[in-house]
Amino acid sequence: MPAIEVLSESLEQTAEVARALAQALEPGDIVLLEGELGAGKTTLIREIVAALGVDPATVSSPTFVLANEYDAAGGLRVVHIDAYRLAGDDDEELALLGWDRLATGDTIVLIEWADRIAGLIDRPCLRINLEHSSETARHIRLKLPDSQDRWADFLRLIPKH
Repeated sequence: MPAIEVLSESLEQTAEVARALAQALEPGDIVLLEGELGAGKTTLIREIVAALGVDPATVSSPTFVLANEYDAAGGLRVVHIDAYRLAGDDDEELALLGWDRLATGDTIVLIEWADRIAGLIDRPCLRINLEHSSETARHIRLKLPDSQDRWADFLRLIPKH
């Protein structure tokens, strides 16, 4: 699984990473986002969804509702899940969330606090870990799920900061 690390020193640089990701993501992709509170998971998701044609003002972390759905450009559906309140040790939690309906082949699924449920997901996923580097900077570590061929365009687009 290829891995990439990017140092984002500003919100604009994080948005550049998000735009590159949005261009590379395909229907059926699942993105697992991990990182401590305030690391930028929701910000990165907001920027990805905006790059897919959704008004970023409509994107918020679904901590209490667990999942938000967005209709993106070209008929694409994006599902944003916040797994913070899930225990992650029981497939029933995913079933109650409506996983079979949410994680279909025509949808991109973005999951915050994914470490809580990652063991329940049986498909290859893009993993993103965000970590504070300073008050405004973040280390963004990406582990790609497939061969680099699939992600070649993304690797060319990702900002080299």
